[in-house]
Amino acid sequence: MKTPRTQRGNASVEWTLITFALLAALFVPYDGQQSVATMFMEAVRDFYANSSFPLSLP
Repeated sequence: MKTPRTQRGNASVEWTLITFALLAALFVPYDGQQSVATMFMEAVRDFYANSSFPLSLP
């Protein structure tokens, strides 16, 4: 069994790799399509554009 001193820093490497993998999955476009983050932002923009008019009515 390893002592805690020799295991120091392993979690930070794992979290860094997981973070980069998630960022790549969200922001890199695949198959010539838009990235997931871009599609999400467009969906939010469309929702706001479609719901702001009824909210502005008296």
